[in-house]
Amino acid sequence: MPNFLLSEISIPSDQLSESITLTLRQGLIITLVALVCGFIVRKLYLNYTLTYSSPRGFANTLAMVLLSVSALIAIVKSSLALSLGLVGALSVVRFRTAVKEPFTLSFILWSVCLGISIGAEQFTFTALILIAGALIIFMLFRKTILPSKTKSGSYINQFVSDTLLLSTEKPSSIYRAFDTLSKHIKSFNVKSLSSTSENTSAVLMLNISDTKELELITKALEQDPEIISFSFYNNAIE
Repeated sequence: MPNFLLSEISIPSDQLSESITLTLRQGLIITLVALVCGFIVRKLYLNYTLTYSSPRGFANTLAMVLLSVSALIAIVKSSLALSLGLVGALSVVRFRTAVKEPFTLSFILWSVCLGISIGAEQFTFTALILIAGALIIFMLFRKTILPSKTKSGSYINQFVSDTLLLSTEKPSSIYRAFDTLSKHIKSFNVKSLSSTSENTSAVLMLNISDTKELELITKALEQDPEIISFSFYNNAIE
């Protein structure tokens, strides 16, 4: 059986210099599909993100990443020499900003995958990736988007993730507030806790089912004289 060495494999120079012209029609189709998919990914990210660090700016970045990757793949696939040179050029690219939320990282990978498939003009596969990703997000956050009707006839979300900024006079008061919250809601997470000589503050993620729970929490916190202030911030962004 013959042995094949990597050094013996060579690519003819005429194949390296050969290029395929990207027509205007192909460019327009790739750009339009990338724009549509980019805005869909952006909308899904804004509606279901759990981050509080400039979600709108990051959503716009996702749309631009998808469009950029699509254009990059469309150009690179037309020339083998250009694609080989691009490998070396991209090897020096480094991302210094850390992505703290794994869910946000999944959106980045999803955008890149969509961009690659669009640039390669695999539009059927693009549709499958887009639909599959949207279904996964829908299933993971189905409680967020299934509304329930109140007695007054208005619709509210069954599962609303809110941020609570709580400030008290001393540490013992903040823990008493935690006990108060545990009596009125199913669960909450302490995101940060800081204490100084003047006050103690905390940032919490609350799982609030409806406006009745929100009203009970507000009344309970107002009854504590040692609570300096508290503020609710809703995670849903239109």
